[in-house]
Amino acid sequence: MDNQIVICIVKGGKIGEKAVEKAIGIAKENSMKLIFLFSSDTDDILSGNFGISSDDITSRGIENIGKTLISQFKDKAENSGVKYSSKIVGGDLLDELRKMIKRDDKSIFVVPRLERGPIEKFLIGNSIDEYIDKLKKEFPLLKIYIVDG
Repeated sequence: MDNQIVICIVKGGKIGEKAVEKAIGIAKENSMKLIFLFSSDTDDILSGNFGISSDDITSRGIENIGKTLISQFKDKAENSGVKYSSKIVGGDLLDELRKMIKRDDKSIFVVPRLERGPIEKFLIGNSIDEYIDKLKKEFPLLKIYIVDG
């Protein structure tokens, strides 16, 4: 696992904390670097179902949420002695994940998954499962750890 890096998708709440703990554990156990990845794409949040484009919403607020979460999680990584970095991405999260996998041969992802209620499903889709399924098909050797909440 020399060149592998653990990438943890950042999410708030207890599910996010559980995912970070899992990612830190994997990184520490295998002497790997950890990357905290947060998507500030407003389309991920609204999906345009009400005719509201991402231009109508400031992405700065969402980006600030990501920075705050990452700052809390960085402390946990530091306290565990794990080397880390962070990245906040806009645009299509799936495309960004594909680029990261191809560019840097990343091979371990930790993904928080929270069951969504009917309103959330209508607004933003069922869950992260669609992303995971696509990545597994494209990169069969990719290791993905799902942390359910």
